[in-house]
Amino acid sequence: MTALLVGCAMAGPTAAVKVLAFGDSLTAGTGDEEGLGYPRRLEKKLDEGSEVVNLGEPGERTAIGLSRIESALRVGGDVLLLMEGTNDVSAIFTGELSIESTLANLDAMISKTRDAGIEAVLSSIIPRSPQAKRDRHNRTTATFVGELRELAVGRDLSFADAYDIFDPEIVPGYFADYYDQDPKDVVGHLNAAGYEKLTDAFADLLNGIDSQPPVIGNFEPGPLPNEISGSSKITIPVYDFKNGSGLDLRKTQLLINGNVVTDGTESDGDATKVVLTHRGSKALGCRAVLRVIAQDLAEPPNILNRGIAIYAITGRTVLPGDVNFDCAVDGVDLVGLALRFGLDSADPGYGLIWDLNRDGVIDEIDLETLSANFGKSSL
Repeated sequence: MTALLVGCAMAGPTAAVKVLAFGDSLTAGTGDEEGLGYPRRLEKKLDEGSEVVNLGEPGERTAIGLSRIESALRVGGDVLLLMEGTNDVSAIFTGELSIESTLANLDAMISKTRDAGIEAVLSSIIPRSPQAKRDRHNRTTATFVGELRELAVGRDLSFADAYDIFDPEIVPGYFADYYDQDPKDVVGHLNAAGYEKLTDAFADLLNGIDSQPPVIGNFEPGPLPNEISGSSKITIPVYDFKNGSGLDLRKTQLLINGNVVTDGTESDGDATKVVLTHRGSKALGCRAVLRVIAQDLAEPPNILNRGIAIYAITGRTVLPGDVNFDCAVDGVDLVGLALRFGLDSADPGYGLIWDLNRDGVIDEIDLETLSANFGKSSL
């Protein structure tokens, strides 16, 4: 554990440690049917003699957290694990608070922790449940988490990305498997299995094990626009963190419509943050499906492979049969469909983009549709 305190996570644990677990109800352990939460679980996964002090206060916002953190720090310890902001998001969603004010509170907590001679470790919050009263689609939460990632890199912090562990876009069945099913829970708390999964991530970090893949920050134009112009600038930050092994810069790539884009794309950054920037009309095609692939330098590497947005391009039409969205129906499209001919939605190789009439099977009807437009261009 001493390895973390000197900023070299990969050296491995060497001694017992005292951890101050600071946060709201997710730190307190609300929803855990076993009554443990993550602090008691975490204590068992650290070196013998380690102690994890549960300083979670259900319902707390970061402004209140800031007002009590000095008294918490007087407990003394080696590390403060800070996981707070869930309750702020509810107020940010309604316009009562701003993301900037919440980040400022967290930043001040980090400064106070460091001033006390204690290592600050930041964690993101987790996704909301689909029954949440506010932000059930996690748009505000995801934006806030993106800013937390930027804060962690900017302050050179070790960072636990709890959000991606349960991200509904990455983890099918996340709610049924890992969340408390209490219908009165209007935010989203973990069950015992969820707290165990969260604990594993914290334990790996504190024990110097790099098990966290790179993550994406808030990108532009963002996930919500349905349409962008062909001249739009696309900017995507990709992060590793102080506790990680660093990004493999050669394998941090932007893909548009399945192709690794080099023309018009720049990569600028270092081992903890890379910004992929693309400006160029041709690569966007008639519809732009964006994906980021990245990996770190761990052995074996932790890999990110994630679709992030789909944009229609202003003034461009996708012809039926143009499955790679390059504004033409040609041999590439024909070969792609031919290789999947006969597959239905239950087959691993099936893809909706080749099922042109969306009837669940790639068949003669789809081939006839493509053939009718073969050789045509929409440019």
